Amino acid sequence: SSSSSPSPSPSLLQSYQRLPRLHCSQQRAFSQGIISEATMTQEADAPTTDATFRYNHYDWRMSNGDIIDYEFVTAQQPAGGATARNARAAVEEDLPRPVSGRTVVLVPSVSLICSGKEEMRPLATLLSQRGHRCYILEWPGWTSEAQVNKALVRLKLPELYAEYVDFWSQILEHVAEVEAADAERAAKAEDVEDRGEPQLHIVCAGVTSVYLLRALQAVRSWSEGRATKHYRSMVMISPTWQTTRYGLWAKLDPASFARWFGLNLHGESRFNRYMQSCHYGKRRFKRHFEHYGVDDGGRLKAVAEWLWQRPRAFIQTDCAALGGFLDPPSASSSNDSSSTLEAPSLAKEVAEVAQWLDQGIMVMAPKEGSGYADGEELSKALRSEEGVDVTNLEETSKLPHEIATSNVHFLLEQWMSVGKKSA
Repeated sequence: SSSSSPSPSPSLLQSYQRLPRLHCSQQRAFSQGIISEATMTQEADAPTTDATFRYNHYDWRMSNGDIIDYEFVTAQQPAGGATARNARAAVEEDLPRPVSGRTVVLVPSVSLICSGKEEMRPLATLLSQRGHRCYILEWPGWTSEAQVNKALVRLKLPELYAEYVDFWSQILEHVAEVEAADAERAAKAEDVEDRGEPQLHIVCAGVTSVYLLRALQAVRSWSEGRATKHYRSMVMISPTWQTTRYGLWAKLDPASFARWFGLNLHGESRFNRYMQSCHYGKRRFKRHFEHYGVDDGGRLKAVAEWLWQRPRAFIQTDCAALGGFLDPPSASSSNDSSSTLEAPSLAKEVAEVAQWLDQGIMVMAPKEGSGYADGEELSKALRSEEGVDVTNLEETSKLPHEIATSNVHFLLEQWMSVGKKSA
């Protein structure tokens, strides 16, 4: 694997023209000295979108004591609710409290082939245009930052689950602290409208839903509720928790397979290169890319192909995903990664968290009969639970927010504005 970040392909750059990304990438490139100030000035007159995307940083403390510079995105309208004069003005101005008073934490799904934070960017655009502030977070190991991805190389596969739960716990606590401090400053300022206490909503997809659910429980436990009092609700989009293993490799012990296959992906021999060509081949991409064959102008495929080439620790990412090491274990035996999580057990966890969230939890599941076993089992188990709303979408995709963004956005707006718990 290469030690430097891959350059986006021309097709990817063309597809990104649909996304409100220009001023964000300019700011990042300028801070890294990639482009000159003169170039920045020439391009600063380009109009920006209603949603301003900015990069922010957080010092992630790993379990081994290492501190990693983790980068995430904040999306919000420019001050005054109007489009900023130009891209440079948008990234330089201070962000006010969100007009709606709501902050949405968006966390994408994770799988062998996914889109990272770009999965949530279209949804963040729509939400920010409605006056909300959005944080787009992503999984370490599935970012475009080599330093963050390769920090996982220090971890053993059985340690991944606990490390990720701890990471999500830290970042959720950090977001809550930032929002609380922002609200406090606004309350003291005479020339700033006080919009009351912050209202935080979590929106997550796939297996991320289970991790965020448990991270929220962990934060509430160690802070005695102080760090979670501003979290109002949680939306779980197509929650999953079981990996299906394919082919001959499925007959091997997951740990043995992960180590052997990972060493081949890192190797440089002729056989290693053959294994790498198979791993990056069209057949694997077709099997693991959720939106393969979707007619969207090539945007989703281009983004996934670019992130697929990112520098990373293969054993702790690709092999972990293929071997099921990212599957959350049963809550009763969280220290045993071999324990299997069942739908009734997860439903109880969801119902328990929904009881202390002011607006409860909504589960968005694909259309019934779409072959989404995890979602159908969980939906049935949650029907009778109080404080949980189960909604079946018309889409059959496990990632409906990428291909039917407007539909998901409409449901989110309804949920956050009403947020009634089921009787």
